Amino acid sequence: MTPEEKEALRSAADEADKSIRHLAHADVPTTIAKGVHILFFGAVWCKYTQRFTPKWLEVQKEADAKGWNTVEGFGYFKVECSENESYCIQNHHTDTGYPTINLYVNGAYVEEYLGMDDVAPTLDYL
Repeated sequence: MTPEEKEALRSAADEADKSIRHLAHADVPTTIAKGVHILFFGAVWCKYTQRFTPKWLEVQKEADAKGWNTVEGFGYFKVECSENESYCIQNHHTDTGYPTINLYVNGAYVEEYLGMDDVAPTLDYL
């Protein structure tokens, strides 16, 4: 990947991040305590996260268009791990790398999404 391509990838991810709903580390436990939640864990320095972040924004937009963002007890958020990576690894099963998408039901970790990192399959998973 050329330096220009790397910069374009990072720029697209940074731009998408401006519109993505983020969840602060401190808010994760209370947010996922009740209901079903899908959390996308990523790090801004990770090229795989950078590739997936614009796709996550599309997933968010399509899910919102279906009204899923208004369903009580259901949520989908991005959690930024670059500032406190140990939090993500120790508490949220992200030790296999980024991006990681996890499903939680009533505060309990259920599984990691292992499908393709693309809009349609990720949206199907939601």
